[in-house]
Amino acid sequence: MAHEIMSVKLCELDDRVARLHSRLRLTETADAGTLDREIAEQERQCAETALTLAQRLAHSKGAVARELSETYEKMESQLQLMASSLGPAVQQSEAPADEQAFLAEYALDFALLAVERALLLSMQAIYAQQSFETEERNKR
Repeated sequence: MAHEIMSVKLCELDDRVARLHSRLRLTETADAGTLDREIAEQERQCAETALTLAQRLAHSKGAVARELSETYEKMESQLQLMASSLGPAVQQSEAPADEQAFLAEYALDFALLAVERALLLSMQAIYAQQSFETEERNKR
């Protein structure tokens, strides 16, 4: 059961990463108006995804899920605070633009780390499920 869930989640991740990569390529050549619309759409998408995840975690029975949710909310809040502090000043000088680029770079680094951690946790869940099934078979 665990490996089916992980497989579905991985397919979902593949699909979303492909769409994000495509959108990033398109925005690199977009005009300011298009960029404004794309940014607004991505902000909406981030908010929707965060809300969906928060709702799923709120309905989770596990204490780990609640703790993970609280930790993620703190990190997300801090990231938004840092990003908003760079926002309007970007048009005034290059330094804030560099800071935004660094923020984006490290956010991608953390996303990669999160994906790698998710893979490790998935592998451990599959191993635990297989061990449980083997123990159950051996008891019969």
